[in-house]
Amino acid sequence: MRSLLFKTCVAAGCVLFLLFPLFAEGSAPVLTFEDCVSEAASHNPDLAAAQESVNRANQQVNVDLGVFFPQVTGSLGANRSGTPASHVLSGTSNGDSIQKQYSAGLSAQENLFNGLHDSAQVKKDRAALEVAVAQLDAAKAQVSFDLRNAFASVLYAQESLNLTRLIADRRKENLQMVNLQFNVGQENKGSYLVSKAAYRQAQFEVNQAERNLRVSGHGLASVLGRPTFEVLVVTGTFVTNLPSSLPNFQDIAQKTPAVRQADAQLRSDEASVTISRSGFFPQLNASVAGSKTGDSWTPDSELWSAGLNLSYPLFSGGSTYHSYKGAVAQSRRSKNLVDSANFSAASSLDQAFGQFQNAVENIEVQQQTLDADQVRAEIARSQYQNGLVSFQDWDVIENNLISQQKQALQSYLSALSAENAWNQAQGKGWIQ
Repeated sequence: MRSLLFKTCVAAGCVLFLLFPLFAEGSAPVLTFEDCVSEAASHNPDLAAAQESVNRANQQVNVDLGVFFPQVTGSLGANRSGTPASHVLSGTSNGDSIQKQYSAGLSAQENLFNGLHDSAQVKKDRAALEVAVAQLDAAKAQVSFDLRNAFASVLYAQESLNLTRLIADRRKENLQMVNLQFNVGQENKGSYLVSKAAYRQAQFEVNQAERNLRVSGHGLASVLGRPTFEVLVVTGTFVTNLPSSLPNFQDIAQKTPAVRQADAQLRSDEASVTISRSGFFPQLNASVAGSKTGDSWTPDSELWSAGLNLSYPLFSGGSTYHSYKGAVAQSRRSKNLVDSANFSAASSLDQAFGQFQNAVENIEVQQQTLDADQVRAEIARSQYQNGLVSFQDWDVIENNLISQQKQALQSYLSALSAENAWNQAQGKGWIQ
């Protein structure tokens, strides 16, 4: 497998040496994949939204932790009261009939026991936080997948444009060669027209490649979170990194965001069982309060109280029981979903890795075929010039070469895409 990887690297280097980057000049900055990763991590809106979900879930945990502390309330009051009607009847405005009262108080209440509802609620919210973190990791893997594919599409579009220009130049040379043979009477008009049509097809493919480059650049800009489209130029290679041994798909599956999310959801539903069961237990609360009242500030008449309050729900119409049974059923459902997520993740990993292996091995096959077609094409061209092979036979060989050049380049893109899919299946990515 290592030798295959080495051949992959060598073959990629040969292609990139022959197909020089298109935009060496111009004002557009050249982006490496690392540049794109950094920019997407800072500006991609999907990542930002997923991060805010984690922040919100974390704050909800802090909210529910607050119930374990006493709830303290302070109060201040000032009241004025009187009998205005008597003032009107008597025609007096005696200030003694207006009463003033001031008060200040402080109270505290603490829940001592409520059937483990509060601790279970914290566990539920922490599980929800784990779900949000798993969803964030899944978002990172998805954005990494989209970014890698978009970057590879631009890189492929650049190399494809270079290749189509080389093919157009070759078709033009072939047309000139056939035209020369036609002018001296050694070739028929049909062969000339076939060569002319092939050259026109090559020109169309150049124009098509230019349009594809523009579209792929817009796709990359979208993943980067850029508000406006612009011409993007990238630099990189199609080299992939295939593991030398078969991975343990079951172990990797346990770490994927989908399985982690299912595990966290199971813990959340188990906490919901405890919450629903708390309705069968009594609640015990402690409270203490103190206040002062008087007709002047500061008030001097003191009042305090302290106590315990025990309550027990005797009958709730069966809602507590049925809520509990529903929560238990949901917990069993989540347990089955965890098993399903494990099976699905392991299967997806196996499939993605197999496709990755096939794509990498196909590079070597396509490159060897291309090498053979190049040698064959050069021999056939020389033979055609010397009248040793017919136009039809030579044209077939030329078409095979051009088709194989495209397939060889496509094989590099396919391998990179397969590696990208393998990383996504693992829940891994370049954005941390």
